[in-house]
Amino acid sequence: MSALTDHPPASGTTALARLAPGISVVRSYRREWLRFDVVAGISVAAVAIPTAVAYAQIAGFSPIVGLYGPTLPVRSAPW
Repeated sequence: MSALTDHPPASGTTALARLAPGISVVRSYRREWLRFDVVAGISVAAVAIPTAVAYAQIAGFSPIVGLYGPTLPVRSAPW
């Protein structure tokens, strides 16, 4: 099993788990991963934010509009 699937979900799925499936990942999160996840998040933000601001300006929008792209979560398609 991979690191994120070390703890398989319980046989009965609760309403909270159906509503927020990421809860199971948070519950099995290991503290030693935190340093690497913070570095990865900063690295991605250092590239994504200036790129999104630039694309907003190229499209003729205010640079602040570009901040919404990399900071707000993207909702996946229902299909």
